[in-house]
Amino acid sequence: MRIGLIGLGDIAQKAYLPTLSEYPSITLVLCTRNSQLLNELARKYRVNDFCSDYKQMIQFDLDAVMIHSATSSHVEIATYFLKNRIPVFVDKPLSTDYSACEKLYDLAERISQPLFIGFNRRYLPILREPLSQESEVSPLLSIRWEKNRHNLPDFARTFVFDDFIHPLDSVNRSADVNTGDLLISEQMSGSVVNRIDVQWQSGSTFI
Repeated sequence: MRIGLIGLGDIAQKAYLPTLSEYPSITLVLCTRNSQLLNELARKYRVNDFCSDYKQMIQFDLDAVMIHSATSSHVEIATYFLKNRIPVFVDKPLSTDYSACEKLYDLAERISQPLFIGFNRRYLPILREPLSQESEVSPLLSIRWEKNRHNLPDFARTFVFDDFIHPLDSVNRSADVNTGDLLISEQMSGSVVNRIDVQWQSGSTFI
């Protein structure tokens, strides 16, 4: 299987490249506009096929692509590969624009091509196990979930979609949440967010 990786920044280097390179059945094709990084990673992982423009990747006869580039580029790149009938994996968030997400999913459904959004922490055993330990004898009553950012204030949409989305997504997998049950507070520095706290209630218990 030939898988193209587009965007070779922090998450690609920490999570995906080391993992995928361990599978003999996978041949990687790399793409980034950073030519120095591209050559370094191609040598490190013994990748023969690489390019600096994602549109050039079509020539490598890909079975799928994984998009790890900046959020602002996700829709454009995903649309290009879906229209070329290539299955697409995109790191969260797919987009910070809801209508753009809907259009991409409509496109994928219309042409019957997979479009998968990568919330990598959903699949960490250390995080999955506590959320699955619900039973009549020992039900899950409450969760406190923290994600700490050191000195990284940002605009609210970026803060939530690029980072805080992890605890929201992970906890909400075990709860039936609607917006009317949410209690949200924030700490701001001018127009940027330093901290967000979200509580919601499941039955009579706050989570």
